Amino acid sequence: MSVNMESFRRISKSKKTIAIICLIILAIAAYFLNQKYIVGKSEKGILFVKRAYAGMPLVLEYRHSVQRTMIYENLEIDGNVSGLVLKSTKYQSYGAGLPFLQTDGHFRKEKDWFVLDSINRKYPVLSIRNGVTNEEKVHVGNSVYNLKDEMPIGTKVDICVVPLYKVCFL
Repeated sequence: MSVNMESFRRISKSKKTIAIICLIILAIAAYFLNQKYIVGKSEKGILFVKRAYAGMPLVLEYRHSVQRTMIYENLEIDGNVSGLVLKSTKYQSYGAGLPFLQTDGHFRKEKDWFVLDSINRKYPVLSIRNGVTNEEKVHVGNSVYNLKDEMPIGTKVDICVVPLYKVCFL
């Protein structure tokens, strides 16, 4: 039985082309699936999924349960795009203030606000709960999520930075 060598080369060449195309598609898919996203998830489902980048801001805005004044906790995504870093807090007080340690950062007063910055506290996962009176909002990049409108009171939300392929498994 004779084999037509020209026909064999053509088949072999087309298989190589298909294999190269498949490898290119797999490489592109792997690249996109490894891109990092900031995710807010509760037992009720996913609150937000946003493309993450180093230095991306995340602000927790809420009312203090005792002082009844607003507090802003300023976080950002770390340089490795693997978690969050608490950079500063800003709050108002009726004189009692909020506790802090000298090692927590630099404390100062700006008009009617107290500011504690240079905190640099790392959070691989940040867990929060919305309360009855705290009017909590989460600012992620340019988006704002009002927790009382998004989920039942007392619901825990875990905020983390993960590759896209892990989002489905949270």
